[in-house]
Parts: sequence; C-alpha cells; structure tokens
Amino acid sequence: MLIYVLIILLTMIYFYLSNKNDKNINKYFLILFFVYLMVVFLRHGIGPDYFNTYHYHYSILKLTGNDVHFEILYKLVCKIFIFLKLSNINVLQFFSLLTVTMFFVFIRKNVNKKYWILAIFIFYASTIYFDTFNLVRQYTSIAIMLYAFEFLKKEEYLKYIIFLIIAAGFHYSAFVCIFHLLFYIFFKNNKHTKILKIIYFISLVLIFIDCTNLIKNFSFLFPKKYLTYFQKLFKNKYSITELIIPNIMFYFMSKERKNIVKTNKIFDILYTGYFINVIILNAFYGVVLFGRLSLYFQYFIIIIVPTLVEYYDNNVFKLKNKIIKNFDKKFLFIMLLLFSIYLYYRGFILDANGIIPYRSIFSLFNMW
Repeated sequence: MLIYVLIILLTMIYFYLSNKNDKNINKYFLILFFVYLMVVFLRHGIGPDYFNTYHYHYSILKLTGNDVHFEILYKLVCKIFIFLKLSNINVLQFFSLLTVTMFFVFIRKNVNKKYWILAIFIFYASTIYFDTFNLVRQYTSIAIMLYAFEFLKKEEYLKYIIFLIIAAGFHYSAFVCIFHLLFYIFFKNNKHTKILKIIYFISLVLIFIDCTNLIKNFSFLFPKKYLTYFQKLFKNKYSITELIIPNIMFYFMSKERKNIVKTNKIFDILYTGYFINVIILNAFYGVVLFGRLSLYFQYFIIIIVPTLVEYYDNNVFKLKNKIIKNFDKKFLFIMLLLFSIYLYYRGFILDANGIIPYRSIFSLFNMW
C-alpha cells in the first residue's frame, strides 16, 4: 500500500510545483511516467485475473497451442512470446509498457502543457490506472483506441474503424466504440441536442428500474465463455454512488459545451464519448457486463477535467480583483481534490480489486 501512497504524494507535489512554475513540467512529466510505468511493469500476482486468467490460460496455450479464452491478436502475441521462450510475466510487462505509454501520450497530445500533471492526477485518482493492473486485454484494446482517437479528431473515420477492429482483436468489447463514432457524427456541432436530452432523461428513469432479469433473457445470443458476465449480474449497495461524479461532470460539460467548442475542437468528441459512459452507468448501474463496456468511455475524464479547468481558468477566473481570483482558483482545486478523493475511495478502497498489498517480481526471489 505504501508504494501507492508515495505515487499520489509525488504526483500532488509535482502538481503543486508545476502550478507555481511550469518551466520544469517536461521533467516532472517524464519522472511520473517512469514511476507509474515501473510500478505496473514490476508487479507480480496482483489482481484476480493475474493467475486465474493470464497465467493459467498462457500455460494451456503453451502446452496445447490453442486456447479459446484469448482473442485472436492477444493469442498471437502470446504465441510469439512462447516461441521466444519467454514467460507470462514478460507478456504482461509488454502490455503494461504499451498501455501506460499510450495513456501518457494521450495526455501529452490532448491536454494543455500547463495541466499535464492534473491529467496524470485524474488518471490515478479515477482508479483507471489500477484497472490496467488487472484488465490487461481490455486495457490493451483501450490503449489502441487511444491511438485511434487521433483519427477521430481528423475525422478520418475509415482509419478509426480499422484500428477499432484491431482493438477488438485483443478484446471483443472494443466493438462498442462504433457507437462513439456514430454519436459523434450525429451530435457534433451541437446538433440534435433535444434528442441528447431525451436519451439522458430516459437513462435517469432507468436508474430506478431493475433490468437485470431482462438482460439475462438475451444471454443466449452470446458464446458460452461470456455467460459468466450474465451469471454475475448484480447491483451492490455502492453502485448508486458511482453515478454522482459522472452526472455532475456531464452537467458541467453540457453547461459549457457551446463556449468550449469554439476554441477546443476535440471537446465534442470528449462530450459524446462521456455521454455514452453516463448513459450506460445510469441505465445499467451496478451491472458488471455494462460496467466493463463503459470503460471505453470512462477514460475521457482524464482529458475532460483539465479541459474544464483550463476553460474556467481562462474565462471565469479572469477577474480584476486578485483576491477573488485566487479564492476561486483555490476553491476549484479543493473541489477537484474532493472529487478525486471520492473516486479514489470508491474504486480503490471499497473495491481494491486485489491490488493490495503491492507485490513485485522481486518477491519471487525474496527480495521485496
């Protein structure tokens, strides 16, 4: 647990220093990248899937040459590592390198330099970082979609679809991203906002309707290996609390959308993507299957928070009274901190998902 505390303290220190003076922000960014990468790169046996899924099925693949549990491209990479006589540990290290690198590149390309450390802070506090420890195949797929995001920005839709298909080769759930493409094309430039509002309010109503049994009726449409997702459908006592932050964030995004898109061309992409996340969470809150699908849109919060802060910093806080300006900035920082603590508590403390205690590969040699 200590290693996780040290990471967040280091991030917050660099966040504070970069706000005082951003001359060294490139150095802070690279140090944090190295620290975040090494923690996940050197992990061992963390998360329920580490041994139960990846180690076990890698062994089967090694012995038999085939395993139906893995998607085609993930299986191909595993076979390359088997041919090179490398272990499953090396496979997971490879995908950790890919995933964390793509998230940091995603931040660097889409966030104003001044707010890089804030974006990294949200990456950690939202527990997305910790999800990469366990959901290896899905986050490899998400890492590829982070790259595909660049084609969505340029409206090169065919290239986006090609990379979507590649992402699905690592986790079939990536096909849900086709809805983001369709929503962006249909709703960009503030088009059809009434339809957006209707869909949103329907999702709010669905919060109070238990759709679990209805969803189970369609489980026959899916291959047997996916039935476990339907058998484990549940609504736990904490599920409703997960809706607070996404809906508050969506409110602020909707409130400022018209103004932000004037200067930030990618905001509509973020808006439509996060809209899908909110709709899924509202309509199917606590349902494991849809919770996993929402991960393809949840990560936009890493860019959304710095984007909103930049907007408020440049527009709302440009006041003549310096005392008021400083107070507003401190108030915003406190609100962000409270939001992040809540997200951290909800995802990290309540769920933990097997990441506590931290164990590294050095534990194999009794060195850690």
